[in-house]
Amino acid sequence: MLRHNGSHTAAVLAIAILSTALGCSSTPTNSTSTTSADSPAWIDNPNGFFDQEDGSKVIYAVGIAADNPNPAARRNQALARGRSELARTISTRCQSLVVDYMQTNRDLYDMDGASSVEYYEDISRQVSDETLIGSQQARAWRDPEDGTYYVLMMLNFDDMIMEYKAKMQAAYQREAQRQRIKASAEDFESKLDEQLAKLDAMEATELNSLPSDL
Repeated sequence: MLRHNGSHTAAVLAIAILSTALGCSSTPTNSTSTTSADSPAWIDNPNGFFDQEDGSKVIYAVGIAADNPNPAARRNQALARGRSELARTISTRCQSLVVDYMQTNRDLYDMDGASSVEYYEDISRQVSDETLIGSQQARAWRDPEDGTYYVLMMLNFDDMIMEYKAKMQAAYQREAQRQRIKASAEDFESKLDEQLAKLDAMEATELNSLPSDL
């Protein structure tokens, strides 16, 4: 079973590790970049996953603001857009998790297609809202040529998974009361843990979103 490491100290450490890994600046590997030559490479990789040295995983997203003449407002706009991108990444992942779980365990449910859609949309929205509270700004960079502001937002992956599991368990209770789930609580949690264990193993193959030179 995955374990939660959401203490304040762990969050601060995660930012420090990611900041060190990202560095102050580097040459972007994306030849189509329209930013300055000395821009950090992460701005060309707007969202994905990052594996930290302590073995934990981070979800990250980049917010960009270029259309506001006020520097403070431009920074706030970049932060807001970074959180929005992070929310989309989390929501997409959670929808995939729920759909995969329900397709794999169809024999446990007495739900039609419309109910299934409502089920996973509600869970992914709740997880996005709850986990975003713990998101942090890891890096920021302003393009000296045009003033465009970039921020790198991050969130601990295990935090998202634990929130997802809590929401799935709460959803199980609701659906069980409506008698649309055939599984016992023990069977449900066992199958849920199996899915999360598979996800943890699969993520290792996806942790290549950031350029190799960071």
